[in-house]
Amino acid sequence: MKTIAIFCAALLMGGSQLMAGSQLDLKEITSGAFRGESMTSIESLPDGESYAQMTSDGKQVVQYSFRTGKQVSVLFDVAIARGAKLEHIDGYLMSPDGKRMLIQTDTKSVYRRSFTATYYIYTISNNKLERLSDGGPQQTPLWSPDGNQVAFVRGNNIYLVKLLYNNSESQVTKDGKSNEVINGLPDWVCEEEFSHNRAMVFTADSRQIVWVRYDESAVQEYAMPLFKGLNPERDAYSTYPGIYRYKYPKSGTSNSKLSVLSFDIKSHQTRTIQVPLESDDYIPRIQMTSDPARVAVFTLNRHQDHLKVFMANPLSTVCQQVVDDQVDKYIKDDTFQDALITSQHIILTSERSGYNSIYVYSLNGQLQRTIQQNVVTDVYGYDEQSGDVYYAALPDGPLNQKVFVSHKNGKNNV
Repeated sequence: MKTIAIFCAALLMGGSQLMAGSQLDLKEITSGAFRGESMTSIESLPDGESYAQMTSDGKQVVQYSFRTGKQVSVLFDVAIARGAKLEHIDGYLMSPDGKRMLIQTDTKSVYRRSFTATYYIYTISNNKLERLSDGGPQQTPLWSPDGNQVAFVRGNNIYLVKLLYNNSESQVTKDGKSNEVINGLPDWVCEEEFSHNRAMVFTADSRQIVWVRYDESAVQEYAMPLFKGLNPERDAYSTYPGIYRYKYPKSGTSNSKLSVLSFDIKSHQTRTIQVPLESDDYIPRIQMTSDPARVAVFTLNRHQDHLKVFMANPLSTVCQQVVDDQVDKYIKDDTFQDALITSQHIILTSERSGYNSIYVYSLNGQLQRTIQQNVVTDVYGYDEQSGDVYYAALPDGPLNQKVFVSHKNGKNNV
């Protein structure tokens, strides 16, 4: 039945080829030959006037003007990069000041959203390309706000590279171990349920790293057979299958035990932050704020219908609850993906009213404004000066999405 459904979908997408008399086969259908084109690896640049985009062949990162749509410059080119010689790249991460990039290569998938890769530090002004680390592939590298440090995860431990000290590398955590303890990455459940692959942030002053620690030692294992396959081929399993084991909590069994920790980069002191958690609670997100003394920690009960947001102080370890949201059914992961924290406000979506609407809080948790709409699909931004909220919604049904701006006076403009 699945093959028939796939074939029928391909008939619709490839009607022009069929009318021309060409043949379709299953391999062509599943290869993505009929998939629509999309734009990927687009990143707004610090100047606010332009954006960067990787070319489809993975050989360049090009800067374009928002205003004109025209090319401004080439920020990265494999042909002229000095240092390591690369055929193509898989992605990039701009530094906050726009002076450097992390260049992603040799990407290997782990789960749906997680992967390992070999990263390079690229300095735009002199085309210099240097390895981020010689210790092996990395996961979820993260620029510090000042652009002078990069944190990443390898082997379930957090590492720190300081660019101002000749790219010196130090190890922040040492207790990470496969199928036991994870630092800075979500476990399988949190990655799958809450659509993210990083569980660490810097503070706004670049002096501390804050992360979630997952103790999954009590979670039961699931064994998955591995076969030779085609892409990639695993010759070791050509005669007998292998086994991949990972921690998978089924309904009613133990989840990972979570804690939030901070590391003071200057003093090398590690602290445990006092986040009030029940034994089965999740932490679907942590988020940096513009205040070095505040890191937002989102917690969710196992039934996923009760969300709390805490402002955690990485030095004192004290937490203040600022948001308490409960819904009848469950809280969608859009709530975490669309969450905005500005210098003075927290902007969250919620279905507590029956429709997905927008709620604007002060940083201390006072609800200041509600933007009611039929279904809010995305929150794009908040203007701290004017109070304007930019968002998308479906006021006339799912086939007619519109982009709105909501003003402080309550008026919405399309």
